[in-house]
Amino acid sequence: MIQRRLRGAAEEVQNYTQYDFVLINRDIEEASARLATIVKAERLRKARMEEEVRPILESFEKIK
Repeated sequence: MIQRRLRGAAEEVQNYTQYDFVLINRDIEEASARLATIVKAERLRKARMEEEVRPILESFEKIK
């Protein structure tokens, strides 16, 4: 079981360029803070904010 997990981890590390984010877990507090930052950033991606932005854009259209 441990060997299988280590092989999987080695494969993930070798393929790190395929990921959007890299999180190195040397210090649990730092890794946790960085993970929280990643989650916050993902929630603010343009595609996820569309529903909130649309009414703002529409309000500017009314001003024209």
